[in-house]
This record gives sequence, C-alpha cells and structure tokens, in this order.
Amino acid sequence: MKAGGRIWGCSFDGLKDHMVADRSVIPCWRERGFRPADVVLPAQAQAELKAGLAAKRSRVASGLGWPPEAIVNIQAGSRRVPVPLAWRVLIDARDRTAYWSLANGLSFSLPTVLASHIRDILISSGVNQQNDKIVIAIPNDLDETGQEGLIREISRFGFSSLELLWRPVAAALAWLDVTQTQIPSDLTDDDALIVVHIGPDAVECVSFRLRERGTEDGRRFILPVRDVPQRPISVCGSDWAFGLSELATGSDDFGAVWQVFSIFPEVWQTLAQRDIDSDLCPRVWHRGDSWSLWAPDLESIRESMWETAISRPKPLMQWLMNGCKIRPTPSVVSQSWESFLRYEVQKVLGEVRGRVFGLILSGPLVSRNPLRWIEPLGRLFQEKSLHIRVVSEPTIATIWAPLENRDIIAEGAFIYGCRRENYDPTYLDTLPPLDLLVGLRGNYEWRSLVDEKECEGGKPYSKRLDSEFNLRRYSRRVVIYLRKNEKDDFRKATIRFHDAPEQDVPLNTFVRMTPASGRAEVEFRPASNDFRGGRPVFLDYSQMEEVTELELPSSQRGWPPTAKINIDQEGTWLISAYLWGFPSFLKLDIKSPNYCTFLDNFKRDVKKRSKVMRNEQFLYLNIVDHDGRAGTPDAQALIDQTTTKLGNDLREILSYKGYLPYDRSDAVKHIRQAATWLYAAASHEVIEHLTNELRRRLVTANDVFEAAGRAFTTKEEMSLLYSAIERRLNTNATIAPFPINVQRAITNLLTYREFAPDALTPFQARQFTERALDIMQMYRGNNNFARGFFQAVHLFISLLRYRVVDHDFLNPENLKDEKLFEDIIACLKAAQRTLPFITAKLIKEVELYMFFKGSDAGIIEAISKQT
Repeated sequence: MKAGGRIWGCSFDGLKDHMVADRSVIPCWRERGFRPADVVLPAQAQAELKAGLAAKRSRVASGLGWPPEAIVNIQAGSRRVPVPLAWRVLIDARDRTAYWSLANGLSFSLPTVLASHIRDILISSGVNQQNDKIVIAIPNDLDETGQEGLIREISRFGFSSLELLWRPVAAALAWLDVTQTQIPSDLTDDDALIVVHIGPDAVECVSFRLRERGTEDGRRFILPVRDVPQRPISVCGSDWAFGLSELATGSDDFGAVWQVFSIFPEVWQTLAQRDIDSDLCPRVWHRGDSWSLWAPDLESIRESMWETAISRPKPLMQWLMNGCKIRPTPSVVSQSWESFLRYEVQKVLGEVRGRVFGLILSGPLVSRNPLRWIEPLGRLFQEKSLHIRVVSEPTIATIWAPLENRDIIAEGAFIYGCRRENYDPTYLDTLPPLDLLVGLRGNYEWRSLVDEKECEGGKPYSKRLDSEFNLRRYSRRVVIYLRKNEKDDFRKATIRFHDAPEQDVPLNTFVRMTPASGRAEVEFRPASNDFRGGRPVFLDYSQMEEVTELELPSSQRGWPPTAKINIDQEGTWLISAYLWGFPSFLKLDIKSPNYCTFLDNFKRDVKKRSKVMRNEQFLYLNIVDHDGRAGTPDAQALIDQTTTKLGNDLREILSYKGYLPYDRSDAVKHIRQAATWLYAAASHEVIEHLTNELRRRLVTANDVFEAAGRAFTTKEEMSLLYSAIERRLNTNATIAPFPINVQRAITNLLTYREFAPDALTPFQARQFTERALDIMQMYRGNNNFARGFFQAVHLFISLLRYRVVDHDFLNPENLKDEKLFEDIIACLKAAQRTLPFITAKLIKEVELYMFFKGSDAGIIEAISKQT
C-alpha cells in the first residue's frame, strides 16, 4: 500500500457482498437485492463479461421462455453464472484448472468470472487501483490453484496490492479483536475457538487452536491457528436454496425453478431468516409456455427449510456438469439441514480437547436465532465451558451471532490488513503438505518440502533440499513426482534444461510459499555453478499430469496399496431387496413383532455379493464400496434411506423404556452389524454407538470391533479402535485377547482406509505384528493352514502399510527384526509345502513385500480369497 492509500477488507460471496474501510461497512449488494450476483458471459470471444447491475439487467439465461437468449438450457453451458456457484465449482476443482464452457465452444476460466464480479464492486466502491490495499476473504477449502488464479486475474485489472485471507480466519480475527483481553493467561495448546459459516458457496465448520503472542512494546495478541482442512463439507447454501426453490415451486421446469432461485429473493430471505416484503408478492413468473403469478406460501417455506434434505439437487448437479465439466463433490447425506448443522457443530466440538472460548456464527445464511439446532447439544457445550447464550456482540464462552447489518468476514479482513500494515501478529497457518519422491536404498521415499507445521499468516516460508536429484549426463530432463495433501494425490512433472551436462550434475531443490497465496514456487538449481552458471529451472505446474500410485517409479514395494471394493454397477441387488420386502422394512416400527425378522433379512442380504461374469472370469460384487457408495442412483437412494432408518431405529431402541417384543441387545447388535456392512455410509448414530462401546466397556463384544473396522473413517475413530484393541490385549479378563473379529477390524482399516497407518502408534504396530506371528505359528504347529492362518497373513501384510509412516518398520536390515522375519518366513514356507498349487505364488509375493521387493498390487485381493 502506498502513502495515502486505504485498506479494504472484502467479503465477496456473491450474495451479501460487503467491504470495510476505516471501520465503515459498505453493503455492496443492496442494488441487486438479496439474491445471487451473476456474471453474464459474452457470446463472442474478446467481448467483455458483464457483472453487477449490467448482469442484473441482462435477460440472458434469466429462466424466462422468451426471448430465446433468456432460456436456460440445462443440457448446455449457460451464459449466466451465479457468483456463489462459481465459487463452489472453483472449490470442487481443487488443483485442476476450472473453466466454464458454453455451447458455442467458448470457455472462460472461473477465476476470470469471479475477478469480473470483484472488479465491478471494487471500481464502483471507489477503490484506488494503485494506492489502496485489498484483502479478500476466500473459502477455507479453496486450493492453491484457485488462489493463484484469483490473484492473477484480479491483478490483471490493475489492482497492485492484493492479499487473500481464509474466511473463517477473518471471522476469528473479528471476534478476537474484541475479546482477546477477556481470554485468561492460562491458555493451553488444546484451547480453541469455533467458526460456523453458512454461505451460498460453502458451509464451513472450523476449529482454531489459540496461541498467545507478545510484541516488543508489551502488547498481547491471541492468534487463531488454522489447520489444513481434512474434511471439506460437500454441500453449500446454494444447494439448500435450490432444493427449497424446487419445493416452493412444486415444478420440475428448470427455468421456472431457476427464476425463483436466481432472480426472486424470497427463498434466500427465508433461509437467512430476514424480513420479507410481502407487498412484492405475487411475482410475475414464466412457467412452461405461459406467464403466471408466483404467490408462495412464505410461512410454509419457512417451516420446510429446516426439514429439507441435504443433497446437491440433481438438476443443479447436471447444470453444473454441463457448464464446468468438473464433477461437483457429491453429497450422500440424507439428514435434514437442521440435523446436519447440529451434527457438524457436535463433531467439531467433540474434536476439541480443551476449552472452547467461543462459537462464532458467520455468513449471510446464518440463523438469527440458532437455538433450534444448537440447544440439544447443551451437555457438550457445558463440557467445553460454553454457554448456550446467543449474543450480538463478542463475549467469551458464548455464541456470537452478529446483527444482519454487519459483515464480520469483511471486518476481519480489514483487521488483518491493518495488522499486516503495522507489522503486528495476525494468525498462524498450517501449510499444506507437499512431498517430493526421492530414491533411497534402491527404493523410493517421500521427502517433505514443508517442515514447519505453523507459520505466520501473510509471511513467506522457504526450504532447501540438497542434492536429492541428479541431472544425468547427456540428458536435458529430470522427471519428478510430487504428492499433495491427500496421500493418493500424485503429480508427475518433467524439469527441462536447455543444456545437457557431460557428467551427472547434483541438483538442489528450493521451495517458497506463502499461506493463501497460491501454489508453492519450486526450483531446481545445479549444486555447482560449473553447469549453467548455477541458474535454476522452475517447476511448471501447467505441464504436470495426474498419476496413480501404481504409476510411481517403483516396481519394488514394501507395503501393499490400499484396496477397493468392487460394486454392482447394474443394480442386481435391487431385485433381491424388493423380493424380501425391503420397502416394508423402511416403514416398519421398532415395536413391531416382525422387526427383528426383517432386520435379519436385511443383514443377510446386505452382506451378500453378486456373482457376475466379466472378461471371462467371475467377479463378486458388493452392494456398496468401502466409502458407502452404491453403483446406481436407485441403489444409492435405498442405501441413503437405509442408513437413516437404521440410525433412527438404533437411537429409539437405546432410549425406549417400554416393552419390546424381542431382545433389545440382540436388536442393537443386528443393527450395528447391518449398518456397518454399508461401510462408511453408516449413520452418525451408529458411529457414536460404536465409539461409546469402545470407550465405556472394559470387555467389548467381538462384533463391535469388526463393525468399527468397517465403518470408521477418521483418524480419531481409528486411533480409538486401535487403543481398545491394545487395551484388550493387555487385560487379564478371561476372554480370547485377539479373536478373528479383532484381526479383521485391523485388516479392514489398513486395507481400505488411506490414513489408517497414521492412527497407529509404533507400539501397536509392533504388538499387532507379533500377535499375527503367534497365530501363524499356532496353525503351523497344528499343521492346519485353514482360513484362520491366512487371516493372520492378511493382517501381517496389511500391517506392512505402517512403513508409510515409519520407513524402518520391520526393516530387514535391522537386527531386531531378523528373528521375526525368520519365523514368519518359516510359517509361510510350511504353508507352501502343504498347499503348493494354491499358495506358492501368493506366499512368495508376501515374502517379497517383506523385503521391499513386492510388485503385485492385487495381493490383498488374492489373500482375501483364502480368508
């Protein structure tokens, strides 16, 4: 920012855009009304995009039936793009370049679309392009690629001083600006602050750890610590509004629903619980081939909003797919919005280990009075030192719901800009992981390019790796592999030099990155100035390509990759489901004498696999995969209904005090078994029941372990299961300490859940491995190589995945592992002698994996056939 310039804090979600300068709030949405802002794309190349009032006045793709350009074609890319949906698609695109394509072949990058909207507001608000500093709040899940695109496109309009800031961080800064003096001095690393943002483009439920920082002049700051998002929420306020628009119109006419969604403000005002000007209704409405009046029952809409099911409406999904060619993140949640919001708050509260000093509600669709969906969490709030008291001004230990004339996101962005200008502490960010694949001992190992877990917001981070690569003699290129946030998110790139050396040249790697400022800058520089004068070559992200784990440059593996469950893509299961009366089961009351019979039928049916012939071999196909997804929309609909019913039934049975015509504990057991055969689709009621069982009981039923092994997905849940197994192994109770159910639980987690090794402790990994060997030796001593023996082999090969966390785990070069390796190999060879035709190749492959020489990615499936 230059002398005389101003700082602008900006919130541009496309519904309730605001700017703050000099602590004054500028509402930028009033002229268009409380409805989504649009950007209208030109029909010809090189023409200007229309935003703001120009877009509002345009009839293009308005949903009307006439003139022709007003028609919204769900099958082709629309020229009108609502700004909240542009944000949503940019989030869903992750690290892919996102374009909006028209039917005539033209396409526009979504950062360009959003930059046009932002530029229109900045110019009309009098922002000085050269002197002023702009801080724009962005969604918490926006990938570095989207950040970089935004910065590039906005800068092209001449705004030279621009920073991005995470939206929940902005809300936290607005709260802390008032309350940090109220926070006691005994702050711990586990204490936190929670932000719940409900916007048209995203729903965000984020916890921030808190850190105290002092300045040289004695001032005290409390800083929020942002973690890299692990669990983005797939639905947003636009999904809610579109679903409610469908309900309010009672029409499947996409154009008619589109008018209510994108032009009329009533649905949006209802979701925001704002006052509605009933004098403006009814509204002139084009439906089908005729004009009519839309006179909504506003009270009915208001009552329906909380019970509207969470989903991304199919027409909206299709419209997005045809426009952006990027598949939006699907939602398979079947809760109501009320239950969903309560569950998200409950989940994030439960993850906080210390005190929660406040809960902030932000976003244009946040409730004026959230008690409807928060009050049932009273006990949890009390445990976290929070009061269920809604306040309009920030106070610790309360729920802050600001008045609707405020925008705390823009306020927080302004506060951030001021602190940056004054060199005051802002916030701490956890940089996204970025790993580089390097060779080691004939194998390959990932090296982190980002060491520091926390760095100050707005400040750059850098790191150097020395001589991890060589540019081979007579070669001009080096092929590298990067791994981003997710462990299966791999990229391949070629670093090209203009010259080829006569001798191998070691290369040093340098990385530089700044939070919320785009992708890391990675350069490769000759270690010696003798080649190219030491001039670097930079990584070109545009030339990168996605690769799978199987395509990584290692034919020698020390652990198997995660497996996937093949599913029925033709809906064969539906026929069976209807034959035994599945629809009747969905309507069955828990007090029915036939309840357990129907439950048994479902449990038996859901475990059954379809046998089909594909490519001249038989395949056994499950109803759902390990993520709980079915193969057809109809099957998915039944799965969604089932998970909801089983969760509700479990809750009712556990709380029901009256007589039931069956054994209550048997019913609970059947429900958790049936529900978890749907793997990750199991409802949160079932997950909560399993976690309670594992926490509360010293001696947990065997089937609880196996059920949890199928359904648990988060690191916290998996850690709980491992700890319960460890506790069982160390108990003196007269029970089998390591039954096959427990073995399957561990095996399922390590086989299907990418992050399962991260939840293991070194002691647990070692202890479970030694138990697997004990079982193999027992079967070997009895000369009985039955299913139980191969289950122990399966467990052992799965435990090798702990090498992802600790590369030295079961290292054949370590003396301490030598005896264990000898014993396991002896058991494997004994089995090979007994069953040579079945197991020779299989057992040889297990041995190869032990010594980092595995090559068969299908080993897990092969072992599964023996178990």
